[in-house]
Amino acid sequence: MPTDYDEIAEQYGRSKQVPWRHHIELYSLLALLGDISGAAVLDLACGDGHYTRILKRLGAAQVVGVDLSSRMIELARAAERNEPFGVEYFAGDAREHQFQACLDVVVAAYLLNYARSSDELFGMATPIHRGLKPGGWLVAVNNNPMQRAGSFGGTRKYGFIKSTDGEPRNGSAIRYTFNEGGDEFVIENYHLDAETHVSAFREAGFSDVKWCMPQLSPTESGARAEYWADFLRDSPIALLCCTKQESARSQDASR
Repeated sequence: MPTDYDEIAEQYGRSKQVPWRHHIELYSLLALLGDISGAAVLDLACGDGHYTRILKRLGAAQVVGVDLSSRMIELARAAERNEPFGVEYFAGDAREHQFQACLDVVVAAYLLNYARSSDELFGMATPIHRGLKPGGWLVAVNNNPMQRAGSFGGTRKYGFIKSTDGEPRNGSAIRYTFNEGGDEFVIENYHLDAETHVSAFREAGFSDVKWCMPQLSPTESGARAEYWADFLRDSPIALLCCTKQESARSQDASR
């Protein structure tokens, strides 16, 4: 069954503070985003706004967060009241928002892995494409569809493991069991193979659609590199990046 984030909002928020999130997930995301100074940014599946606030601190001119969970949005708005950044948050389904073509960047952390079919994935890609300006780009953190099931248990020391029934196939449920300090909860999402993602985003109009493997931050790549080797050897996460093509008219004008 789809995860009800209203029930685990606080636990999931705490899981964003564990070391691998910072040294691998966040580092890799920001490295792919590059300089977002002055950009208009949409954070889809923003949760409690953890990354949304970081994006604003990095100099984005406008940042909006959207999440399906009303409880997550309550937490994000509470954080905004406590420490105002000028971020707006909205509760709703990313597939149903009518975004105008005004965005420079879309960030989507663990949104795409809730699609159970190529049609559902295309239904996510289309409004993202519509909301981006020509030349804008998407960076999505995702379940790694290329990870071998035999490696799923290798991340226990980092505070979570993945599991599934048999070898993953398109539409299979993937369960993340988090256990940090005895606080255990489960998130369920779905497997779609790497090429299905690429095809859906190309069909929606994106170019340069590619998978990127996560990287370890320089602060951990020295003496601590061996500790992180199990995470990076056959990583449980991957990042999908793509660009909305500029129109022929805008390309001509730039020459």
